[in-house]
Amino acid sequence: MFRVIKYRNVSGKIQATIETDDQTVADFIRFFGSINKFVDLFHYRMRSAKSFDLYQKTAPHKLALLKKEFAEQLERFRRMPGTRIERMRTLKEIRVSNGEQVPLDRIEAEIRRAIQYEKEEILAKIKKLSDSGKSSQEISILLGMPKSTVVRYLKKLRPPENPTEEGSRLAIVAPLKGA
Repeated sequence: MFRVIKYRNVSGKIQATIETDDQTVADFIRFFGSINKFVDLFHYRMRSAKSFDLYQKTAPHKLALLKKEFAEQLERFRRMPGTRIERMRTLKEIRVSNGEQVPLDRIEAEIRRAIQYEKEEILAKIKKLSDSGKSSQEISILLGMPKSTVVRYLKKLRPPENPTEEGSRLAIVAPLKGA
């Protein structure tokens, strides 16, 4: 036998306090409370995070649509309140309600891929603006990002011009020290 002592809604979640004198009932309630963790772990073990459909590589327009879907999912993910796993579970529930059975590891992989696409797009914009003669300050204002980030991305795009010159100076200095 068990009874519900307290039942309330706390910030969108239902919180219930249950009292029981039977250990079987307590174990049963605890089992249902942790079944989501088991299901998520089971799906993670069964499917790989790296599994993406092969059509992405053969049809550029389908890849563009997929990038758009990933970007929309990333935006929705960023707007949601809660911890990372709570937001991913919410995305999973949204997709399940749309009739798509998808594990959490796939959603996580899609979010990582969307972030990668976003960075590649930003790098392309920075390169284009830099090639057109814009300074790092102008690029940061145009793209609405910190100047230090723009400078860091520009360093990624353009490695040092003469790396051999620096090596030759070290080669000249080294024999003098040994003599």
